Amino acid sequence: MSDDARPWHAELEVTPEVARRLVAAAAPELAGARVERLGNGWDNTAYLVDGRIVFRFPRREVAVGFLENELRALPILADQLPMRVPRPLHVGQGGREYPWTHASYELLPGEVAAERTLDRSELVANAEPLARLLAALHAESVEAWRERGLPGDLIQRLDPAHRVPLARAKLDSLVRSRALADASWLRDVVEHGLRRAARSDTLVHGDLDSRHLLCDEQGRVCGVIDWGDVHIGDRAVDLALVWTFLPPSARPLFFATYGEIDAETWSAARFRGVHNSLHVLEWSLDVGSVALEASARQWLEHLASD
Repeated sequence: MSDDARPWHAELEVTPEVARRLVAAAAPELAGARVERLGNGWDNTAYLVDGRIVFRFPRREVAVGFLENELRALPILADQLPMRVPRPLHVGQGGREYPWTHASYELLPGEVAAERTLDRSELVANAEPLARLLAALHAESVEAWRERGLPGDLIQRLDPAHRVPLARAKLDSLVRSRALADASWLRDVVEHGLRRAARSDTLVHGDLDSRHLLCDEQGRVCGVIDWGDVHIGDRAVDLALVWTFLPPSARPLFFATYGEIDAETWSAARFRGVHNSLHVLEWSLDVGSVALEASARQWLEHLASD
């Protein structure tokens, strides 16, 4: 994600007609297959092809590098993590009609967690599987990933000098618009949550929240998608998920499996959770998404309990 004021606004949108031509060029065996729009994220437009393959097309130039990082990482992670992640299938190169790299992946089963209403017991039941996932991801050798060309944190997710002013501005804007009422505890996290410099010693997903978790019919997380932000960075970036997705009562269950962390990392994770929640709340209000707004407000409700 870049630091644009509205990073969810596309620089280039792929229409269904263009998508069909790009799919046929990248995967000739899929020429003539059914192509259905799945939706937009901040960085990509996704289409479902033949009911079984997802093609992702960057919407902004900055997202091309993220897609290429994902293509580098996912074939390896798919064999090493205790939860399903998408496997890349085809890679399309930019051309006259569409200038950027694009790719396809196997469609994973499940429903996006942010689009479901999970009750407290369902959320708590996800503490241990998510702990196992992050423990495995964070145990990866950063030296090996550096040799594979994976970058560090290029957008300073936990740099105080960079992120605190951005979070402060988002909070002020949401308060002025009356989207938020009680901002006192949020302001305290924004101003004092980052108590140390960011680290670069862990392989992280980089953008982990319920928009990128897939759940089965029982509400159990069964897959993790959207790995474009994968990088060598600070584990607090991923541990924000413990603050946002899991209710407070599930946190001890998570850390009983994951292992303990220091207080400054836990505080940095809370800051990251607040920063991301404010950003997604702003996004949801701008595009009129009731589901996104509900998710962002639930994250803030979890974050309020320390």
